[in-house]
Amino acid sequence: MNAPSLEALVDLYPWKPSLALFRALEWRGVSCYYPLLASPVLDLGCGDGQINRLVLGQWESVGVDVDPAPLSKAKQLIRRVVRADARRLPFRDGSCGAFFANCAVEHLPELSLCLAEAARLLRRGGVFIATVPSGHWKSLYCWNRLFSSLGMPRLGRRIVDAHDRRMAHYNLLGPEEWAMALKKAGLRPVAFDPYLGPRGARFTTFMESVWALPFPVPGFFRPSGTFYFLAGVLRHAGGERFWKRVFLRWVRPLYEEPIGPDGVAVGLVVVARKEA
Repeated sequence: MNAPSLEALVDLYPWKPSLALFRALEWRGVSCYYPLLASPVLDLGCGDGQINRLVLGQWESVGVDVDPAPLSKAKQLIRRVVRADARRLPFRDGSCGAFFANCAVEHLPELSLCLAEAARLLRRGGVFIATVPSGHWKSLYCWNRLFSSLGMPRLGRRIVDAHDRRMAHYNLLGPEEWAMALKKAGLRPVAFDPYLGPRGARFTTFMESVWALPFPVPGFFRPSGTFYFLAGVLRHAGGERFWKRVFLRWVRPLYEEPIGPDGVAVGLVVVARKEA
């Protein structure tokens, strides 16, 4: 099974090019480790199941999320879904061949408990794969860079901190910190692969900050509300295909942006195994 293409992700998120770019890069990174995956795969933070369908479709999987709203949609795409807390997962020891978490574990205040659960549930030789924002997230954030260059670093940090609070980012870690946390849980670190370089980081953090304003705005006048309204108009007018082409031209250079030898990037694919 190949990783979903950039085109497939733009099809899934036609009006959110930054999310399509982020997801496409995540799956390109995750696909390198497909040979390590084995059923059943526990998909932590499965949401509405769309990503599971694209990325984990060839494996038997169990979707887990603490939020009941998206799980009602996930039931249509994943054979088995369970509402559960990542700190206390209702499965027996050694029952999973792989533990997968897409942009989920950075939102957990008690990361150590989640990693301990992953180690408990994985059978020997099982793989843990997580996609997360990296320790470079704040330094690469567009507003942080802009206001620092203007001599106002405190203002940039305040904006970034406000966005992080809204996004509930608790674990923005580098490879060394991840290695320590994984080893403490009983997992052997395998790889920490960076994705989404500085140019792509500026684009995605700008777009995501617009979608997650840190101050209240009436619904329609929020960028997301206005954007969805215009998207609906364009969709009915037959403009969706045109905008997909525009977005692909827009994000493809960022998708192909190489990561430098210093490994500075806004995202990280974290891979570990339970010792055989």
